[in-house]
Amino acid sequence: MKKTRRMTAVIAAMTLTAAMAVPNMMMTASAASIEITNISKDIDHTFEVYQIFTGTLATDGTFSNLKWGEGASKYDNTDVTKETLVDPDIVDAVSGMDATAIIKKITLSSTKACDDVTSSNGTASISDLADGYYLVKDVTNLNNEDDANSAWIVPVAGTASIEIKKAKP
Repeated sequence: MKKTRRMTAVIAAMTLTAAMAVPNMMMTASAASIEITNISKDIDHTFEVYQIFTGTLATDGTFSNLKWGEGASKYDNTDVTKETLVDPDIVDAVSGMDATAIIKKITLSSTKACDDVTSSNGTASISDLADGYYLVKDVTNLNNEDDANSAWIVPVAGTASIEIKKAKP
C-alpha cells in the first residue's frame, strides 16, 4: 500500500511537470514575420511574398544549407526543384546582387508564401513565415501618383524589418 501511494505521487508529480512544460514550449515557438514601415499613407500598398530559399539558421544569425523555396521555379532560365540544395556558386552570385538584379535572374513560381498583404496607415505586417529568404514585391497600381514600387530580398528568422525610403530622386 505504501509503495502504491509513492508511485501515485511520483506519477502525479511527473504529470504536473509535463503539463507545465507544454505551454512554455508553445510560447517559445514562433513564426517568422516581416514588418514594413514608412509606407505612403496616401495610397495603401499591396505586397506579394515569395519564398526563394530555406535554410538552417546558425546561432550567429546566418543561414546555411540553403535549399530552393516554393517561390522560385527557375534561376538563369534553368529549372530549380523545391527543397534541393542551392549550388554554392549561385549563393555566391546572389549574395552580391541587389533585389532588382536577383529578380532578373529568378523566375518566380505561381506559389506565394502567403496571401497578398495590403498596408494600412503606413505599415504592413507579413506573418506566419518559415525561416528563409523571401522576395517581397510591391505590386501596387500607382496610377501615376507621386509614389514608387519597390522589391526586397529579406532574410527572415524571427522578425525582419523593412523601412521604405521616401526621398524623391
